[in-house]
Amino acid sequence: MQKPWIFETDSFGFHFCRSVLVELISRFPLTQAEGIQLINSRWGHTSFVNEDDIAYHEFPEFWAKEFYWGSNSVWWKSEEERLFMGLEPLKPLRNDKEACYELWETANTEEYVLADCEEIKELFGNDLLNHTFKKTWRLKKKNYNEALTEFYKHRGWLEYREIW
Repeated sequence: MQKPWIFETDSFGFHFCRSVLVELISRFPLTQAEGIQLINSRWGHTSFVNEDDIAYHEFPEFWAKEFYWGSNSVWWKSEEERLFMGLEPLKPLRNDKEACYELWETANTEEYVLADCEEIKELFGNDLLNHTFKKTWRLKKKNYNEALTEFYKHRGWLEYREIW
């Protein structure tokens, strides 16, 4: 298995980086290779990512947006605030298109991945998922946020709210 990250991780760090990658490829028009390259370009200076790392102070969704748009873009501001501040428009999100999403989970942990069915195949192909994951749920939605909203309902969690 070829390591996707150019920095060292423990199993927690690997799973966290994979979660950032899933957010990148699910929200933005990026391939897995481009997402991996983006993560490596931003965290490549780090010698080791583990659960004690400062990166864990934010969610994978935050890091995906930070990596894709950059902190200088002030991506967390609303469109109205961006116009008022004279900021450039943000690079586009992935286009809405009805797609199949699948939930893959491990039997004995809280580890899971929810992603587009085609991306799931590639995650397995790139050794970012392994045989310990089993498909447990499937749905069709027009975008990742809608899939997450349904996933939160499926789990009985509080309503999903996107980080802005």
